[in-house]
Amino acid sequence: MKTKREGWSWLLNSRKGHYVVFVPDGRALCQRWAILGSGDFAEPTHLERCAMCERERVKRNLSGQRESR
Repeated sequence: MKTKREGWSWLLNSRKGHYVVFVPDGRALCQRWAILGSGDFAEPTHLERCAMCERERVKRNLSGQRESR
């Protein structure tokens, strides 16, 4: 079974959900939080999301689409 290497996570002591990417270092996209271990990811329908993580995630998705064309 392949484990998910990125996603939204509720980090301890954080008031908002952060988008964490394990490659290369397990940091949130906002660079304010890091996670150690395997991570527990879920789509945060009930979480308040970190605005900076959301902006960076959208930028990553848009740049990935441009490169694939």
